[in-house]
Amino acid sequence: MLKKLFLLAFCFCLACTLSGGGNEKTSGGPKKMPCPNVVINRSEAYLSQIQGYTNPFKIELYGYEGYCWFDAKTKQPKASLTPLFKLIRLDGGKAEAFVMFDWFYRTSEGPTAFLGEKTFAEQTTVPASTQVYKFRGKAVNVRVPTLEDSIFQINLGLRMTNQEKQYNDTAFDLN
Repeated sequence: MLKKLFLLAFCFCLACTLSGGGNEKTSGGPKKMPCPNVVINRSEAYLSQIQGYTNPFKIELYGYEGYCWFDAKTKQPKASLTPLFKLIRLDGGKAEAFVMFDWFYRTSEGPTAFLGEKTFAEQTTVPASTQVYKFRGKAVNVRVPTLEDSIFQINLGLRMTNQEKQYNDTAFDLN
């Protein structure tokens, strides 16, 4: 009987721990905020800078780091997103190289007030003799709805010209 009581108490403590315990919405406490889905479309995750560039690179948006928080100043929930990039030299060059490109986030589903697209310029220097270079982009904050009543999705991608997009379609067979 005592074993059953201890087992029951253990299961109760475990269930409270896994459910988040005190994070529920209360009158004076913090508001529980689910984060929106963040999607990186495969067709917008790769960019090859070849024609017209001194140093040809394949740029890949391979992930992101993110979390949601409540901005007490604006009384608005926000998502903080930090894109993760990988640069691959396409010419086998050994010299230090400066690389610039644009990436974006787009919100196309959800409440109208939160829809739109914003582009960010990114730049980095790839060290000499480095063939593959990974780095974190600048973090951005995105206003998000409370998500209690709606579906909200954030898409991340690399900004590219029609010519670069056409090259991706043939080189990476993304269709």
